[in-house]
Amino acid sequence: MKIKEHVWLWICYTFYFYLINLLGNPELPIATVLLSVPGFMYVFYAISWILEQYFSQRKYWSAGLGFFTVYGSVGILLYLLTRPESGMSLVYGKYLVAGRDFQWRQFLQNYLVFIGHFTFLAVLSHLDARRRLAWENSLREMEARLKEERLRKEFQYSALSLPVPSHLLVNVFQSWHNQLHEYDLPMKDQLLEMYELIRFFMISCLPESPRTISLAREIEVCQQYQRIQEQLAGRPMYIDWRVSGNIHGVVIPPTSLLTLLMNVFKHGDVFCQSRPVRIRVDVEKNAYLVRMENALPLHKSSFASHGLGLANLKQRLDFVFKDHASLSFGTFQQTFKVELKITDI
Repeated sequence: MKIKEHVWLWICYTFYFYLINLLGNPELPIATVLLSVPGFMYVFYAISWILEQYFSQRKYWSAGLGFFTVYGSVGILLYLLTRPESGMSLVYGKYLVAGRDFQWRQFLQNYLVFIGHFTFLAVLSHLDARRRLAWENSLREMEARLKEERLRKEFQYSALSLPVPSHLLVNVFQSWHNQLHEYDLPMKDQLLEMYELIRFFMISCLPESPRTISLAREIEVCQQYQRIQEQLAGRPMYIDWRVSGNIHGVVIPPTSLLTLLMNVFKHGDVFCQSRPVRIRVDVEKNAYLVRMENALPLHKSSFASHGLGLANLKQRLDFVFKDHASLSFGTFQQTFKVELKITDI
């Protein structure tokens, strides 16, 4: 509830309190009511704060001490304002019926009414706030679940439709390979390798596929892709692979190295014998480092750079390895360098 709404409610309650007590004591001045309402507000807001800060947090000793402080201070103040001997009996004979002597029984009754009403209202307000908070949290959770379900269905549809072109190509390449089975042509082997490569892509895109494969399998696919490109180009390519360590004992998201290698073929110069592409894979016990260096062509590549391949790869690595993956790249003296580092696998 907003502050403005609280102010108007207390103003309305002040007039209500004055009118209902005026029926029992016609001499009751408005000043006495104005002195009483701040005490009511003190009990209500103090108890509400204690319930929210301590009681709802299961800090029962702190809540008990807070209740004792509030009720004790209210009792002392009410005693000073109603007992003539205290010299502060501003309310005596005004709030009560005029001419009535001070009585402990009457004082206790007024005290319990004073704290009881507004403690009860504070408890009700606290319970209502907790119930509204629980309802809002439940509503947010429901909206999140609905959004998640909607996104899941959209992803499921995209995942189901994504393999369709790849599956079509796989069938075409397999059909061509079968038709050329009786002929001894180099293209027959190219089609078979292309079939295996596209099938690898297709399986990697399935939602139920593993998020990682062995580094050895990824390197195998990369070298298969290199062979296909070299056969299509009809001339040698200069790519120097150097692999050390147990590549079968570590994992990597599928098509990660393949993305880096395809980037080399797209924007690098793989035909430069004096400056060959260098690929280094060093595997240690629970980590590995991949470095790729390729010379940039003298003339600008005919392939446009979309800026998505490396960015998407970085997101996939972060998704799988969290803070244990780093991917850095840049151009240094006409050489493009990429470094992929995975630690604490």
